[in-house]
Amino acid sequence: DQSGSYSDNDKATNKIIASMLKAEKMSPIFTFDVVKFSDRSFVAKPSERFSLSGGSTRMGPELTACIKQCIKPSALNYFILLNDGSAYTFDKVGLMSVLNNRNTAIIADGYAIQTQYTDFTTAKVISTKNYPAELGKNVASMLDDFIRL
Repeated sequence: DQSGSYSDNDKATNKIIASMLKAEKMSPIFTFDVVKFSDRSFVAKPSERFSLSGGSTRMGPELTACIKQCIKPSALNYFILLNDGSAYTFDKVGLMSVLNNRNTAIIADGYAIQTQYTDFTTAKVISTKNYPAELGKNVASMLDDFIRL
């Protein structure tokens, strides 16, 4: 989530992204992508992965397309979605098709969960206002799974 309301979380989120960049440099088989969404959605270039929030929250079909673009068929794919509020556009069917699986963690506030994610029954849906802490826990869990491979 790159909306303006997420900006208080940018610093802590960026520390986690910096750690992931270090892990990516250390392991040739570990990679990650960052899909940013606010007024538009896009897959961030490697040099633009850090969070810089501003704008509103739009989660339309273009977000689904960006997520699909990041799926690597011969890899173990994990998804972590941070969403700190409701979106004015929400592509529920499309997002369910790529995110409603056991390798997805959706970290959102209670309102967003009640209004947007009730049908995401396979994904791990976490209600919180402490997005960076949950992001850190889920990245650590994902890396533990990765190390066991």
